[in-house]
Amino acid sequence: MQRGPRAVAKEEQVRQQSAARVEHARAQPRVDAEERVEGRGDGLPAHLGAPPVGGERFRDADAHRPILSFVGVEVERKFLVEGSGWGPGKGGVLQRQGYLSVTDRGTVRVRIEGERATLTIKGPQQGISRAEYEYRIPLAEAEEMLATLCAVVVEKTRYSRHYGNHLWEIDVFHGPNEGLVTAEVELANAEEPFALPPWVGRDVSHDPRYRVAHIAAHPFRTWPRR
Repeated sequence: MQRGPRAVAKEEQVRQQSAARVEHARAQPRVDAEERVEGRGDGLPAHLGAPPVGGERFRDADAHRPILSFVGVEVERKFLVEGSGWGPGKGGVLQRQGYLSVTDRGTVRVRIEGERATLTIKGPQQGISRAEYEYRIPLAEAEEMLATLCAVVVEKTRYSRHYGNHLWEIDVFHGPNEGLVTAEVELANAEEPFALPPWVGRDVSHDPRYRVAHIAAHPFRTWPRR
């Protein structure tokens, strides 16, 4: 059945509105969900004050509603870690995560880090960048998702270390991925310069094997050794 001109025009209008919202979101700085706006008390970051067109802005994860924690474009470089010069064993936080969906178009991840639980949607990798949408969710629901909806749960301890002008996040993997240690640094853009710590080795930013979604399906200790 052919669509009439009004239906076609409406569809194009919706498409343009959706594209505009995505571009606007990507232009916003990263904002943590805990940031409060003085005098408002609703827990929403300043740039998220108005609900999106045709939707509702969820606010309170403790009230069984997700709260938007981050929306934008993730730009990061990933390296293998060599040696222990970064100071392991100090201030690490256990992370447990699993995947609800892994496709060529992106991933949907559930993660528990300490008492914080998040649901994260990531778009396809484009160089070292990809779209990211992250939501705080109730801890109990995240536990249930990991237990019932995720085929594999990846465990790792994350450490944060400052080097130069950047914060590095070091992941020490456990269980079937023991022996793998990676370091990530988040950048404002793909061309931003940064200093390399002496404890980082090979750049694996463009190697899909080192994405955690791949590691969940193909544990590190099963990889052929060179």
